[in-house]
Amino acid sequence: MTPKRFALVMALVWAALAYGAPWLGSLIRPGAWPVIPSSVMKVYLLTIAVGMILAATSSESGRRALLDPIIDLYVNPRRAAARNLAILLISALGAWLVHGAAAMDDTPPPRVRAAHPAPPGQAAPWGIQRDLQTLASPYPPGSAGRRGAVARGREIYFQNCVFCHGARLAGDGQWRAAFDPAPTDFAGGESIVLLNEGYLFWRIGSGGAGLPPEGAPWDSAMPAWDRMISAEDAWSVIAFLYDHTGQSPREAAARPPGAPPASTGKALYERHCAGCHGAEGRGDGPAARFMSPPPRDFTTGLYKWKTSGPEHDIPRDEDIYSLIAHGAPGTAMPAWRGSLDGGQIREIAAYLKSFSDMFEGEGNPPPLNRGAPPPEDARRGREMYFTAKCDECHGPAGRGDVIKRLKEDSGAALWARDLTKPWTFRGGASVEAIFDRISAGVPNTPMPSHAANATGGGKLSPEDRWHVARHVAAMADPSLKPDPGRTAVIAEKTGAPPAGPDDPQWSAAPSTAFWLAPQLMEGERLFTPANDSLAVRALYTERELFLLVVVDDRTRSIPGDERAQALAVGEYGLDALAIQTPLELDDVRPFITETGRSPYPRCTGAPTAKAPCTWRAGRARGPGRPRRRMRWRTANGARGRGG
Repeated sequence: MTPKRFALVMALVWAALAYGAPWLGSLIRPGAWPVIPSSVMKVYLLTIAVGMILAATSSESGRRALLDPIIDLYVNPRRAAARNLAILLISALGAWLVHGAAAMDDTPPPRVRAAHPAPPGQAAPWGIQRDLQTLASPYPPGSAGRRGAVARGREIYFQNCVFCHGARLAGDGQWRAAFDPAPTDFAGGESIVLLNEGYLFWRIGSGGAGLPPEGAPWDSAMPAWDRMISAEDAWSVIAFLYDHTGQSPREAAARPPGAPPASTGKALYERHCAGCHGAEGRGDGPAARFMSPPPRDFTTGLYKWKTSGPEHDIPRDEDIYSLIAHGAPGTAMPAWRGSLDGGQIREIAAYLKSFSDMFEGEGNPPPLNRGAPPPEDARRGREMYFTAKCDECHGPAGRGDVIKRLKEDSGAALWARDLTKPWTFRGGASVEAIFDRISAGVPNTPMPSHAANATGGGKLSPEDRWHVARHVAAMADPSLKPDPGRTAVIAEKTGAPPAGPDDPQWSAAPSTAFWLAPQLMEGERLFTPANDSLAVRALYTERELFLLVVVDDRTRSIPGDERAQALAVGEYGLDALAIQTPLELDDVRPFITETGRSPYPRCTGAPTAKAPCTWRAGRARGPGRPRRRMRWRTANGARGRGG
């Protein structure tokens, strides 16, 4: 075996491990891409290399074929150039490997924690000492009070638990992305089926703060519910969880199962949808008053995201199916395709149509005629964006600036979509999907149809709708999208403090975005926040740290300001910012400038691991007169007074 053949075989083995094995895995399990750990790959490569060397050197001819070219490279004076190049490449490879092993990695370290740590022998949730090993539900399957407990548990779940654990009970609630560890998936086969009822009673009552040492780190957002609901309510929720998932507790495998799987559209709706949309489809389920946007009222027959033309009031059957299957990003509506098969989704879609007489005698409308896309013209797209007055709601830069108060026809508050965040588009983010929204509008909202044969009067021709759709798609800002695998804020060193939020220096600092979740746990709970994420960039000098915080805040939170109150939805307080670091720092300055004073106001005290650095916006002394004049830059690109 020659050195060239040896290198070729090693390269092929590496490619097979790095790409071939994951590809085969994706064939076995579609949608997955299993990756072989680097440590395992190194073992395989080393084993194969040693095996080939032993095989090659087992004979004199093989040894000479392998080693003679290498010896010749290092002793032959005529091969000095090749020898120097080989030494340089080997040295560079060694340096690269050493650097890779020693360099600081911004990937958070893995955290090993027991998902279901062993409970103590006894615990005292709700203030009563109980033996958790023998504790059992007072509402076992088949008992007289079981049916009522399941109904009560369902109501409690949809008023308190659905926001994290989701309508599918799969740990995919509206705010799931902001939590680490993630909410428990009750519907999975490795969750409550492995636990007894006493364990669930203990976990619900004690919450994340009651985890034992093997459950560390103790950063679970699960509250201690024994401060907010009764023990009887907790047992009702447990009965609902087992009944809804069709599972039984670990020690009760021989018990009668829960409710049988639903099959008809009505039964499927009542089981999976009524918790939010209500038994009669009016959008008034137990969870409805806690949700923004509110659940759809199916009795109106109006669906926001449709691909039928503006001349048709009703959506296509495919639109209803798609919404159920794929869900609506940024809302409590999950993607049901992981829990229901295609036939079940079609059954539900057909049943939804029975709630409204708008579908009576109507067939399935034809799809919207998109026509042939014209050649790209960025200038025309921007021009038509303003011609169609898109900026009046979405803002000049598409960031959803709040210029006027918007609401649905039902009276529910509404925020214009931030076009720089296409992952929040509920009808799809492709250019074709955006074209459909521009053409059909969004029924029940101020978003009109812009479809016309010719441009004029706020309407757009098919060609100009394509131009605007491309312009909107180009507004996407990937730096604002949270990445679950990136949680560390990496600061870049700078020679001088940045001059402002538009200083080019900020572009050198990587953006780290985070999902936000409202305070849902206890006390004064917030269910309908306007902000769902923020992004942070950091720069530092030898003595100072500078942070650029980009928040998707469309409101002017200045108590006492008349204009701010006119645009606000309900009560609001001061904007505030808190910065907490694991180490003590001498000086941290949030990038908020104050008129007539230092452009970098210090926080009220340097941050430590226990004491965060805080900043609060000002109040208005009188109508439109803030006590402190502050300037800030928000995600909507606006500068203004407040925070």
